[in-house]
Amino acid sequence: MKTIQKAIKKRWYIIVAVMVVLVIVGIFCFVRWERKSSDLSFQFEETTYTYEDEYYDVFNLVYLQMVGSRDKEKERKINQLLEDDRKKVMEMEPPDSYPDDGWEYGFYVGTHQCDIEYADEKFISISYSGWVVRQLKGPYGLPATMMATTIDCEEMKVLELKDVVSDLNGLCQMLLDDRFEGITLWDGVGDLEKVSTTYRWAGAECGLLEDLNGDDRDIEWYIKEREMSFSERWSAFWGDDVDKALAGKDFVIVTLRDYYYHEYAIDMRQIRELLKEDFVESMLQADQGESEEMTPTSFFFDYGTETAAFEAEFASTPFGEYEQVKIQVEQVEQWENGILYTMMIESDTEDDSRYFYDRDRFFLGYFYVSEDKIYRIDENKMEEVNIKNEEDFIARGTVVCQEMGKEDSLKEEKGWHEEIMVEGTVCTYRSYNDLTETGYYERFVWEKGKGLIEYKSGFGAERDRIYLWRET
Repeated sequence: MKTIQKAIKKRWYIIVAVMVVLVIVGIFCFVRWERKSSDLSFQFEETTYTYEDEYYDVFNLVYLQMVGSRDKEKERKINQLLEDDRKKVMEMEPPDSYPDDGWEYGFYVGTHQCDIEYADEKFISISYSGWVVRQLKGPYGLPATMMATTIDCEEMKVLELKDVVSDLNGLCQMLLDDRFEGITLWDGVGDLEKVSTTYRWAGAECGLLEDLNGDDRDIEWYIKEREMSFSERWSAFWGDDVDKALAGKDFVIVTLRDYYYHEYAIDMRQIRELLKEDFVESMLQADQGESEEMTPTSFFFDYGTETAAFEAEFASTPFGEYEQVKIQVEQVEQWENGILYTMMIESDTEDDSRYFYDRDRFFLGYFYVSEDKIYRIDENKMEEVNIKNEEDFIARGTVVCQEMGKEDSLKEEKGWHEEIMVEGTVCTYRSYNDLTETGYYERFVWEKGKGLIEYKSGFGAERDRIYLWRET
């Protein structure tokens, strides 16, 4: 009897354990693919372009711009790509292409909706719907159309189909076999049009393949992120890493052969074999949170820091008093092994000692942050030398922070002294000129996990001092 009871109890333990595992897996299936826009290091804002002349009537042409990125140069380049790709619709029908038949024609462009279909640190995919049409001037309706922009944020380019699809013939056949699902809604009603009927004439395969290879706007495409069902999450969970990376993402083809557009979507996992390996690898890296973004040394500010608050004393500050200031931290360039920043003191003080030989002492300089060192070049030297890359910066820059200390090479000699002292989690860089009694001095104090915690500069006897510190 006891043996039976033990067997039953053991069976129940197994059942409970299996149920617990299933619950955990189920929870993971729901949480694993949840992505939030707040997880991105940037956001988007709408920009509207309008233009009107004898031929063009551009009303409310909307395109998106990236904001909030720490890498301002990268942000500028991506925004230029977004703007240029959106405005290319104006080049479709140049005025000299209008027929000379005695009728007045106009070219009408506008947007009624734009959507961020997909965005991570590696890819941005945006769709725009509206109207782009040349037609007779007059009270005529404007047919709906769509365009899409997908950007590779690392390669800094707008991606065409041929950049991501290795087998356009295979893609063409899947479309003609109606393996893609129509997802366009017209007045809330699903689009019943099929690719096979859009390309219904003899030789349709050749026509579609030509459109897929072309750049004449007969075909647009984008990546679309969507909610997954539990069964989809469950199946993706048991797949390999690529399956997990592609899950919840649709590959969307847009046909523009008539007066309306038609969107056709397919789970990216179903066309996995048609996609280029480097594109799939990038999707996998994005899913796993991998990025080519460098993580600065732990002595610098956390990645994403834009300002840091400090207490400050200046030469004009009454004795015993101080003011609150901020240091603006701006990323200006990313190189292969590190990131280039600038640091600027933000203060309303009108201290006469701020400027010295046309140098703004509130501008603390350019700081190249690698994995184990922080290099610095001040504004004047940056303007004097031609810095093109990280090798140039390292060759001409001064190390102001590193894991190991650095002794003063001059020791008792007169001249420009430099030393680095490391005590626990604090690294102090000190430099001074003792050729004169009023020589210039400067000090940077860095702390691991916090960044710059103290800065001081001035001349002998505390003349023209700038002193910043923050609570640690």
